[in-house]
Amino acid sequence: MELNKALDYIREAEQLARKIDDQHRLARAFVYKSHNFLVAGDAKEAHAFSQSALAIAESLGDLPLRVVANLYCGASCIPLGNLGQAKEHLETTLQLVPGALSRERLDLHSFPVPLVGHYLCWTLSELGEFDAAVARGKDAIHVAETIDHAYSIAVAHWGLAYAYVQRGEFDSAVRLIERTIALCRDQNIPILLQISVILHGIAIARSGQVAEGISILREAERSGKEAIGTGHYNTLNVLWVGEAHARDRQYAEAAQAASRALDLARRFHHWTYEGWAHRLLGEIALLSGPNKLATAEDHLRQALTLGEKLGMCPLAARCHADLAKLHARTDRGTEADEHFRMAAEMFRAMGMTFWLEQAEAEFKALA
Repeated sequence: MELNKALDYIREAEQLARKIDDQHRLARAFVYKSHNFLVAGDAKEAHAFSQSALAIAESLGDLPLRVVANLYCGASCIPLGNLGQAKEHLETTLQLVPGALSRERLDLHSFPVPLVGHYLCWTLSELGEFDAAVARGKDAIHVAETIDHAYSIAVAHWGLAYAYVQRGEFDSAVRLIERTIALCRDQNIPILLQISVILHGIAIARSGQVAEGISILREAERSGKEAIGTGHYNTLNVLWVGEAHARDRQYAEAAQAASRALDLARRFHHWTYEGWAHRLLGEIALLSGPNKLATAEDHLRQALTLGEKLGMCPLAARCHADLAKLHARTDRGTEADEHFRMAAEMFRAMGMTFWLEQAEAEFKALA
C-alpha cells in the first residue's frame, strides 16, 4: 500500500532529523506522520504527532510550521470527538495565514486556506453550526479558485458538500461533489477521489436514490483499501454503507455494517463516529421489530450521551427524534412528546429542514 511506503519514508526522515538534531525537519516529519495516521490509521497517534510538531514550532517561533502543525492538530481532533479543540486549532490556523502566506503551499498537498476550510466545514457541521460551515466553505472555495490550484479547489468543495449532506441539502451537495470527483479523476488524486465517491454515495442515498447510493458506497468500500487504508474515512464509509442499507430496509446488512463501523471506531479512536454508529444501530433495531426495542433504546441513549458530551448537536437531535418514535411505540407518550419537542427545536435552530420534516412525518404516523 502506498500509505505504508510513505510512512516508511517519513520514519527514515525522522531518524535522520534526530541524528543531526534538526528540530525543524523533525517537526515536519511529525506533521507528515500525523497526516498519514489520520488517513490510514489511529486518530490518537495522529493527534499525538501533531501536538509534538506544534510544540517544536512554538519553541522555534517558526510561523509556517505553526500553521501546518495547528492545521493537523485541528484535523486529528475531529475523529477523536474533540470538536471544540478542532475548531480552535483551525480558526487559529486561519489567523496565522493572512496576506502573502495564504498563497504559499508550505509543503502541503493543498494551499492552507482551502485545506483548513475542508476540515473546518467538517468540524462545524458536527457541532451543528451549519451557517458558519457554509460561510467558511464558500470562502475556502473562493480562495482555491483564485489561486487556481486543482487539489485545493477539490478539497474545498468536499468540505462544503459535507456540510450540505449533514444539514440535508442534498442537491447542493451533489453538485459540489460531482465537480470534486471530476477534478480528482482529471488530476489523478486517488485519496480525495475515494472520499469524494463515499460522500457522493450517501448524498445520493439520502436524496431518495437508495439503490444507486448503495451501489456507489459498496464499490467505494471494495476499491478503497488501497487509497484510504483503515483510517477515519474508511470508518465513515462503512457507517454510511450501513445507513444506506437501512434506508433500503435491508436490516441484516445494515446491522452488520453498523456493527463493523462501531468496532472500527473503537479500535482506531474514532469517537465521533462511535456516536453515529450507536445511533444507526439504534435506528436499525427500532425498525427491525418490537422484540428489539430495548436494544434500540440502549444504543440510542449511548449515542445521545456521546452527542451531548462531545457537543454534536445534529447527532443529539436525531437521537431525540428516534427516541420519540421509540417511546410512541411503547405507550410512553409524555416521554415521546418531550423527545420530539427537543428534536424539533434543535432541527429548527440548526436549519436542518429535511430532518425536521422527516421527523414530523414519522412521528405523526405513530400518533
